[in-house]
Amino acid sequence: MEILSTNENECCQNSYEVKRIRDKGSRRFYIPCRYLVTLIEFFAFSEINAYRIATSISLVAMVNNSAIDSPKTSNVTIVSCPLNTSESESYSGSENKGEFDWSPALQGYILSAGFLGYFLTPIPGGRLAETYGAKPTVVLGLLISSTGHLLSPLAAWSSVYLLIVIQTLRGIGQGLITSGHSVLAAKWFPRPERGLLNTLTWSGFAVGALTSGVTAGSMCSSSFLGGWPSVYYVQGSLGLLLCLCAQVFLFESPKVHPRISAGEKEFILQNQESDLSRKRPPTPWIKMLTSIKVYAMIFGIFGQFWTITHFLAVQPIFLGTILRFSVKENGFLASIPFVFQAMNGYLGSGISKWLNTHNYVGVDKARKGCNLFG
Repeated sequence: MEILSTNENECCQNSYEVKRIRDKGSRRFYIPCRYLVTLIEFFAFSEINAYRIATSISLVAMVNNSAIDSPKTSNVTIVSCPLNTSESESYSGSENKGEFDWSPALQGYILSAGFLGYFLTPIPGGRLAETYGAKPTVVLGLLISSTGHLLSPLAAWSSVYLLIVIQTLRGIGQGLITSGHSVLAAKWFPRPERGLLNTLTWSGFAVGALTSGVTAGSMCSSSFLGGWPSVYYVQGSLGLLLCLCAQVFLFESPKVHPRISAGEKEFILQNQESDLSRKRPPTPWIKMLTSIKVYAMIFGIFGQFWTITHFLAVQPIFLGTILRFSVKENGFLASIPFVFQAMNGYLGSGISKWLNTHNYVGVDKARKGCNLFG
């Protein structure tokens, strides 16, 4: 009995030593891996709206709207806000005399091309992420979109139609990012933290538009790298740097991460909805396509994106060509709505979590309430 007891004590001591060494080794990586995934995805989502609003603002500086609106080229009476002499002189300054004479229709095609590419990608991108991996899908999306944004000035100088093609490719790449994120979130975000981490990730849309709106206006009105081209060169280069960071620091799942702690790995795997490695049942396409609830959800999301798209694409053109704000003022004013979008995103997430935690309302009512308020 004494020998058995001694052996048990030695085993317990050895187990404790192994656990202590393992925990010591796991503490070398201070940032929890799921938070690092959230941070990378936050910047990836920031890139999406940063490129969109930067394109809208730079287009005001790229196009010579006074030449387009000239009575010599159009019989239509243009109604815009009256300007005093100083304001008129300021508007006719060099910062608003663009080098392209693209019509409003061509400008609309340029702005909508990115959204067209983004619309085409999510479903095939989701299948790509499930089949070949979410990380390669996100990295590929960052590479395509950042390269397209970086090459936009060269495309513009070559042909407006080439620019439309480049912008479409940029949108295709950005659609891959959101598709890959959906798969990554299912693998990395544990159930108790899923609402918060997803909110932090998706808030990148608002923060990206906010920062890009402020900086794009300043860069377009400066002489740095030729003015408006600097928006594409700087942001595209930062996007390629983010692509490299995603390739190095992003991993497909907690199971394959080489530096994740045993505690975090166990916490994530135990709080997943299901075993993601198991084969899923077939998708009920017929029931989905004949469901009123599905169409109600599509209609609600369509309304949300209609409003957001207006602030991203239409409002900067309206501020610059109709209200005649300078490019720098345009960038600042266009970014204001996204300040409140980011604030309300964090606030709404906290309130929803508090309501669900205390069982005041269910998840369904909290989501519908946030959607109605938005």
